[in-house]
Amino acid sequence: METTHPTLEELEQFIRGSLDDEAAEPIERHLEKDLCSRCLFASRKLMAEAEPDLRDNIRRFTRWDELPASERRDGLGAAMRQAMRRGVVIRAERALGPELLAELERRSPAARRTVIRTAQRYQLFGFVESLCHASREAVFRDVARALELAGLAVEAADSLDPRIYVAKFTTDMQALAHAYLGNARRVASDLFGAESAFQQALLLREQGTHGSPVYAEIGSLLGSLRIDQGRYLEARNILQEALALYRSFGFEREQGKILVQLGNLEGYAGTPERAVEILEEAVAQLQIAGAARLVAYAHHNLTDWMVDADQALEALARYRKAEALYDEHFQEPALGMRRRWLEGRIYAALGDLDLAVGAFEEVRGAAAERELSYEAAMVSLELAIVHLDRGEVDRVQDLAEEMTPIFRSHELHRHALAAVYLFRHAARSQTLTTGFAREILRYLRRARNNPYLRFEPSARWS
Repeated sequence: METTHPTLEELEQFIRGSLDDEAAEPIERHLEKDLCSRCLFASRKLMAEAEPDLRDNIRRFTRWDELPASERRDGLGAAMRQAMRRGVVIRAERALGPELLAELERRSPAARRTVIRTAQRYQLFGFVESLCHASREAVFRDVARALELAGLAVEAADSLDPRIYVAKFTTDMQALAHAYLGNARRVASDLFGAESAFQQALLLREQGTHGSPVYAEIGSLLGSLRIDQGRYLEARNILQEALALYRSFGFEREQGKILVQLGNLEGYAGTPERAVEILEEAVAQLQIAGAARLVAYAHHNLTDWMVDADQALEALARYRKAEALYDEHFQEPALGMRRRWLEGRIYAALGDLDLAVGAFEEVRGAAAERELSYEAAMVSLELAIVHLDRGEVDRVQDLAEEMTPIFRSHELHRHALAAVYLFRHAARSQTLTTGFAREILRYLRRARNNPYLRFEPSARWS
């Protein structure tokens, strides 16, 4: 069936608010359901041209002392109609965002920033959102791609036409783009660069719409940076504020994600029992939201912290309960490796050391094959602890010698490398204890994205 497009005159009447709701409804449906990019971009041009009318209507409404009540009401009614019609166009932009992203990525990387700066086609509110969310999805699989996408989001946000978008909403998008750039830098272990991006995001956020979902989203991202920086009290306050905002909006999925962050925070801060309590709440919240993949990840984190909280039997029960979720959502090799790693931790905590060794050796081989040196170092420490528990000191020494490829890797930052050197020295000299190995392991877990966090062994190991 051939699509019927509104005429330019009808679009202009729609944007200026002169069509009644019945006449406007087919145009709304055409823009939002048909996703007609031709009419969408024509509408955006008309919005820019009609911007003076919108400002005038708002001025009429706000000039209380100068105009009679009837004119103030007329100004409000006209402004509301125009705002609602602009909202239709912006919602259509959001739906068009993924298509525009795919189109942009067919261009060479060198050309993408220039195209965004010069082509109005990409200077869309919804396109900025698509770039931000694509950066979020890519950040743990391909951090270089996440960095590029976030940088493009900053470029697109800075190019938004002030005649089309409300100034505070534009500022929100600029703040969000800088926050996602900071998030990508955080995962890339560039904490100075991340801090710089977040400071810019916070400055912009203060000029935007306070108490909005974007305000909470920036808080969630900033909370992750503060956790990596070891600033746990500050992170807790930021995340609790974001959680309260999401609760006020009724955003169930986002509440669950914040609870996962808060649970992990407590684990890194040395209170795994509290981490377990919060992650139980996170799982329940995500189940209500119907976010099955996030439920699987929350289950995994919960089970992991249960091991640290000396709740090995409960961890095993939780793991068994979630096996169907693992089968569905942990099919990627990296996730399968983490699943097997968790199995090893549970076996070790239960005293099934042969099963633990089998799981850890499998993970170590997978990490070596994929050149994941950080993971290889951590699982080697897990193995060393098991061998020490079995009194196999010679095997611990062999393990230390087998770690040579890790020291040749550029993946471990210098403080992490120093901690692993201490492990190897203690293993070679047969002075390694399970307590010292566990302390290094806890440090590596916290220091993954923080190259400035030093390993400071407890006095009893010094």
